[in-house]
Amino acid sequence: MINIAPTTEQRLIQAANHEGLTPEKFLERLLFDYDQNQTDINQAELAFNEPGEISLSELKQKYQL
Repeated sequence: MINIAPTTEQRLIQAANHEGLTPEKFLERLLFDYDQNQTDINQAELAFNEPGEISLSELKQKYQL
């Protein structure tokens, strides 16, 4: 079990209720979304570091952005 401040707990309950979920399900969804975001970030970092890609300045110049 975790200890959280009463105001944080109240905000969590309100957010869960707003979404029509129990606080436990709401937290599960938040953690799932967090894990997905971390995976996306890691994949983006890998793709960004791959050689042979066009730089941002080259992209802007090429498409006159």
